[in-house]
Formats: sequence, C-alpha cells, structure tokens
Amino acid sequence: MLSAVRSVALFAWLPLITAWFGLDDIANVVFVSVAAFFPLLLATRQGIAQLPPTLREAAYVLRLSPHHTLSKLVLPSVMPPVFSGLRLALMHAWTGAIGAEYFIPSGAGLGGMMIRAQQLLASDRIIAGVVLIALIAALFSRLITFAERRLTAWRFQ
Repeated sequence: MLSAVRSVALFAWLPLITAWFGLDDIANVVFVSVAAFFPLLLATRQGIAQLPPTLREAAYVLRLSPHHTLSKLVLPSVMPPVFSGLRLALMHAWTGAIGAEYFIPSGAGLGGMMIRAQQLLASDRIIAGVVLIALIAALFSRLITFAERRLTAWRFQ
C-alpha cells in the first residue's frame, strides 16, 4: 500500500495539500515532509526486512533483552539502509522545497527569487540560484556522509 501511495508523482499531491493547508509556509513544510517521508520509510522497511535470521538466533542464545537486541543488533544492521533512505529523502525534500515554491508562491524563498528572475529575464540571477541550490545540496550530502561515518564507524575500519 505504501509503495502504491509513493508511486503517485510528488507534485500530484500539491492540489490536495494546498486545499487542506492553504498557500502559506505550512503547506510548503507539509509538502517537503511528504517528499522526504516515503523514501526514508521504504528504505528503513527494506533494511528491517533484510535483517539476517542469525541476529534473532544470536539474541535468543545470548538471552538479550528487547532493548539490548534493538540497540546492539538491529539498529547497527539497519543503519546502512537508513542512511541510504536519508540520502534519497534529502534529495526529494530539497527538490520538493524548490519545486513547491513554484506552485505555492510564498515569495521569500530561493524558488520565488528564481521565478522573479525568470519574469525579468535575469539569467544571471537564475544561474546564481541554480549554483546555490547545487552548493546547498552538496553541503547536505556532506553532512549526511559525516553523520553516517560517525554513527557507523565500524563499517569504515
């Protein structure tokens, strides 16, 4: 069911979101949240589904409590798919944030600046917006990579 809902194009949700939340910043936040939610959820679900059965056996043999099973076995095993989902979620959220400003005109964001530049045929400002979008996306990607290396240091040794 979640995969079916996720297969609906992201911008197809905009009319419903604007009908429910209006044309202000709350609609943008909801739209970006929807954009980021499904990739992260599906990647996490996939990671949990692919847990090796030996982990359950090890937890049973070692008589680990549910808390220790989760913190010592399950979470370290699920972290790589979660970070993959986080990367996808970030990409979808960032694209959604810029795209939502084209359809939900709040006027104050980067998308709004690029729309005004397009109307004025100011290609230098449009190019500056594209470069800024790319730089911010690269920064977000670096932050996620840093967090992944910190939280899953055992994978990189």
